Amino acid sequence: MKEITVYMSHRNGLDPAFCREAEVLGRMIGERGYSLRYGAGGDGLMGTVARAALTAGARVVGVTTPTLREREPPVEGIHHLHVVNTLDEREALLRLGDGFIVLPGSHGTLGEFVRTLMERKLGVHTKPIVLLNVARFWDPFLAFCHSARLHGIMGSEGLEAVPVVDSPDEALTAIERAWAASGQAASSPDFSASERHRALGIAA
Repeated sequence: MKEITVYMSHRNGLDPAFCREAEVLGRMIGERGYSLRYGAGGDGLMGTVARAALTAGARVVGVTTPTLREREPPVEGIHHLHVVNTLDEREALLRLGDGFIVLPGSHGTLGEFVRTLMERKLGVHTKPIVLLNVARFWDPFLAFCHSARLHGIMGSEGLEAVPVVDSPDEALTAIERAWAASGQAASSPDFSASERHRALGIAA
C-alpha cells in the first residue's frame, strides 16, 4: 500500500479554505486506498487531515518527539505512533512516504518541504512532491524562488519538478502520474529494511 506524507501546520489558519481542503485531502487519501504519514498532531490542519483519513479507512502513521507530543497531542485512533528523540529523526521517518503533499504551514512545514526537495535534487530519492496551493498560500514562496533565480542565487533545477496545484484531487493525481511514469504501481510493497536504514542514516 502506498503511503502519502503530508506536511502541514498544527494550526487551522484564518482562511476556512485551509481546513476545508485539508479535510478533503484526508478523505481522498483514504478513498483512494492510500495510507497517511504525518507529524502526529491532533490540532489544526494536522488533526483535520488525520481524522478525515481515518474516517475514510486509511491507515494513519504519526511521527513525533516527546516535546512535540506534549505540546501537540496526537489524534486518537491512529494505527501507529513513532516517538523519536530528535527532529532530525522525525523528519527522516516522515520522508519514508512514497509521495509528499505540502499544505499551508509555517517554518516547520517549509523546512520539511525544502529538505525533502533538496534530497530529491541530490538524487537521494525520486519520489513526487506536490505543493497544494490552497487560497494561493504558497504564492509568496514561489515569488521568492522566482526572485532568487532572477538574481542568480537559485538554479533552475529542482522546483520545476514540483507541481503546484489548487485542489486535493489535482495533488493526488499528480502523484499518481509520477508513480505511473516511474513504473511504480499504487499497491507496491513498503520500504525495505535497507531503504529505511538509509533514510535514517543507519548502516545496513
